[in-house]
Amino acid sequence: MPVRRTEAGARAVRRRTVVKRLTLPGRIGGLGEIAERFAAGLFDLWGTLYDGDGLFPQAVKALEHFSDPGRVAILLSNSPQREERVARRLHRLGLDPALHAGLVTSGEMARRILERDWSGRRFFHLGPKFDRPTVEGLPLEEVDQPREADLLLATGPVHERIEDHLPVLREGCRVGAVMLVANPDRWVIHRGRKVACAGLLGDLYEEIGGTVMLAGKPGPTIYQEAFRRIASAAGAAVAKRKILAIGDGMETDIAGARAGRLASLFVEGGLHASQLGREGVRNFFAGWPWQPDWRIERLRW
Repeated sequence: MPVRRTEAGARAVRRRTVVKRLTLPGRIGGLGEIAERFAAGLFDLWGTLYDGDGLFPQAVKALEHFSDPGRVAILLSNSPQREERVARRLHRLGLDPALHAGLVTSGEMARRILERDWSGRRFFHLGPKFDRPTVEGLPLEEVDQPREADLLLATGPVHERIEDHLPVLREGCRVGAVMLVANPDRWVIHRGRKVACAGLLGDLYEEIGGTVMLAGKPGPTIYQEAFRRIASAAGAAVAKRKILAIGDGMETDIAGARAGRLASLFVEGGLHASQLGREGVRNFFAGWPWQPDWRIERLRW
């Protein structure tokens, strides 16, 4: 089952610890410094391998070197898109499919959850037209009004201001509709600016009393699928202590890794770069109840 947001530790809980007692995550210059400890890696996409428009060449080199000696690399994304669509996009950008053993997206996980647990029920899609391929062909009845739905499938904002979604959310909440968030990210950085994602809709729905479930990171469903893909590629299950999670999101990539008891590498130059610059490294990490094992400025080998 997908995880409830409140169970996932995904809310922006910023616990202030005593800074002088904080042990900072080890800083590395390249993935090659720690790669030999692991048999598999989970690589985040947005902010780690690319920015939506183009690939980061040094990050792609790191992926290439990591997978070259027989280690298994899985791309793990909170994109609300189906896996095939994201894979085509990456290929057009120049990413060689041979560099990884699979791609898992939260959009694909959302579809599986709906097909498995909500077949024949009514759903309302809250998201832009661009996301329509994620919901097409589902064995559910799509309705035009949230008050008619059993479930709200949130793939992304449709208004610039998140609070402008309140009328739709209140309708769904009044009839007890559950929200499934197909992209638990709250923000991504695109062309140097923050862009809102469906995770913010989940926050707002919770605030007005609605029930929210996550299809992607940091919930366990997407990791369980990633572990299955790793085992398939490796020919046997890989111990969690031999899997490294890499990403730039403290409340998605790093929180999910901690919940799953995986080692993690935090990319400082992604989503939280400006926050790190404002707060400083020590104050930034002191504000989180979970920590990565290592940190790196940008993913490189």
